[in-house]
Amino acid sequence: MNSLINLEPRSVFPCNPTEGDLCVVGQVGDHHIYCYLNGDWIPLDTPCDKTPQGE
Repeated sequence: MNSLINLEPRSVFPCNPTEGDLCVVGQVGDHHIYCYLNGDWIPLDTPCDKTPQGE
């Protein structure tokens, strides 16, 4: 892998999202990634397992 996208974690969702926006939201130690689709924030990760995945 030669490049990456770094999504800075935030504590709240953006106020004016547009279709396809991505964000990382949560509290310290409990962040999750979301995508804004069809008027709602959809979680893209599974919050039940905190084991880091290999690259």
